[in-house]
Amino acid sequence: RPVIRDFRPTDYTGHPQVFSIVFGPQGFMHLGTQEGMLEFDGARWTHHAAPTPHIYRLAAAEDGRLWAGGNDELGYFTHQPDGKWLYTSLNLHLPAALKPAGRAFDVIEYGGAAYFATTRGIVRWRDGKVRVWDDGNGLRMSFHVIGGELFVHRGRFGLWRLAGDDCPAIGRNVAGA
Repeated sequence: RPVIRDFRPTDYTGHPQVFSIVFGPQGFMHLGTQEGMLEFDGARWTHHAAPTPHIYRLAAAEDGRLWAGGNDELGYFTHQPDGKWLYTSLNLHLPAALKPAGRAFDVIEYGGAAYFATTRGIVRWRDGKVRVWDDGNGLRMSFHVIGGELFVHRGRFGLWRLAGDDCPAIGRNVAGA
């Protein structure tokens, strides 16, 4: 029988809606909520703020940072020596055409880069540089790694492969074509 522990908003003194859960580099649980990021170390809850109250997606990075996507906000948290998490926004690096960025539906680290799927398009952050694939459709998108390759599902527009600077469609839904 699995051990399950239920936490109420009164336990962590936060909003009841949790959008994303990841385990960070110390093995602690991190939650993206309507009030930022929550960290649970097994005994205590700690709130970490970002420029947007809504953190819809979190992804743990190999270097220990936590990529975060919210409402019109893309960035990452880095763990500080004092135990707190510092948020760094990537919005200053986004092209004007992508501002505001829209809601972040997904975020993933793949191949040394962070990818964000937003209502405005796909954003890749690699080595301090941004690459954008525009998508004015406002569709919910999600990333998937299959067979070592990165794919993005673009709702009714089907499945696309992200390879280098290309993002070709590999399967389209006939209704969305």
